[in-house]
Amino acid sequence: MENYQIQLRVFIVLSLLWFGPVSCDAFKPSPYNCDNTPEIYQNLPSSIGYMFILWRPASQTAAGFEEQLMAFLDTEPASLDGLNLKLMLQQPQIESITLRNRPLEDGSLVAALIAIGLASQADAILVSQLFESITSFVAAYVVERQVPRDYTRTWADGETSAGIQQVSFLYRKTGMEDQAFQDYWFCAHTPFALETHPIWRYERNQVLAVLTPDAPQFDGIVGLQMEQVSDLTDLLVFLGGNIFNGIRVQIDVQNFLNLDLIQVAAMKEVIISSDF
Repeated sequence: MENYQIQLRVFIVLSLLWFGPVSCDAFKPSPYNCDNTPEIYQNLPSSIGYMFILWRPASQTAAGFEEQLMAFLDTEPASLDGLNLKLMLQQPQIESITLRNRPLEDGSLVAALIAIGLASQADAILVSQLFESITSFVAAYVVERQVPRDYTRTWADGETSAGIQQVSFLYRKTGMEDQAFQDYWFCAHTPFALETHPIWRYERNQVLAVLTPDAPQFDGIVGLQMEQVSDLTDLLVFLGGNIFNGIRVQIDVQNFLNLDLIQVAAMKEVIISSDF
């Protein structure tokens, strides 16, 4: 059992001892499905985009990689000029029991997630080759993006976005078919997560194609932007003020995700150029 699961269950047991028995209803997972999901989350507009995951060597700090990446974007790739570009940069100093760091076989660590508005898969492959000069490994994906909840942006391009983002790289539950995975994720999990956690912005990216050799076969990439860092780091706040939501969340995600493979990182968001 992973460390975060042990911590969560110990926390819940101690809470039970302190508060006494509770109804079994306290542990029910998502009440939603594709027949009753709230209308606000149905038929959402979507767009096709390209996302790139960059890994750094274990010997390089996250701050060192960020400095290298920003210098690269400032001076090197003229082919990126004028494109919509958003960076998510790993923040290893952020601690939360929800985070899961899974290095590659050579020890490389996820350092950045980059979303770029490009015209074609061929362009995305060329961009991934540009990034190879500054990273230990790069993976490129075609995604279908939806935003079930959005913030009101008050900061300019190039400024670090308010709050912190939890970025999850998803693998579906073993044996789960494409449609069943999408139905549960979109209809059951999404409204449940938005009701349970203090999510300021929810960006959902379903992976349509993996473009680079040896890239992890992720099924989805999700960004949960929290308005305050404590919304992620304070477990009780993250669980909506109800510690028993921890069990509900655990049951919910086990219904459609492979928790042995999922990877979760805390990242800061920097929108270099709109529209995101």
